[in-house]
Amino acid sequence: MNVLIKRENSKLARSSEREKGRMKFKVDFMYSTDFLAMNAPELSHTCMHLLCTAGEGSFVFNERCYHIVKNDLVVIPYPARVSNLAAHAEMQVEWFAADYKFLQN
Repeated sequence: MNVLIKRENSKLARSSEREKGRMKFKVDFMYSTDFLAMNAPELSHTCMHLLCTAGEGSFVFNERCYHIVKNDLVVIPYPARVSNLAAHAEMQVEWFAADYKFLQN
């Protein structure tokens, strides 16, 4: 499940750029339960809070591998920098990403 929230008057909500033949949009807020979507390019300007609710998984951030299990809470600055996502079949997460401009105001 993914939920995108964009402010109509926001510069970020209207901004887009070409990337390999498809449009890339930045979002103000995003909630999801999809672990493998946490490094989407649309989140390049956000801070993410991720809670693992079941199972286990791992990812690489700044050349370091992180292993997460049930009840782990992770705060990730600039989640687009995450790579090598791996999730156990039973892994469940909830995450929320917010634009840094919103967080700083």
